[in-house]
Amino acid sequence: VGGSGEEAPPARCMHCAAWVGGEGGEDGCGGMLLFGGYAIDEETDEDRTLSDVWLLELERQPGARGTDEAGAEGGAATVGDAGTWRRVEPRGAAPQGVFGH
Repeated sequence: VGGSGEEAPPARCMHCAAWVGGEGGEDGCGGMLLFGGYAIDEETDEDRTLSDVWLLELERQPGARGTDEAGAEGGAATVGDAGTWRRVEPRGAAPQGVFGH
């Protein structure tokens, strides 16, 4: 998954992702929450279970569905260069790392 933030989550598999937002809000756009997963540490080549949480915030792009810049039908929330990753820090104790759930 893409994103144009300065930082992005490390590569992973067997993670959990959920769509948040949608048609509400000022721009009618949303994003995707990413939690946990399984990865190989690039420095040590060891397996590790992840417990981090990331939000991919999407921006409305003209051309597919919804409304475009002029308010006409045709804008869409897209990934790629239109998204920005932001690490989410939990309040209190962080959840234990999980994968395959």
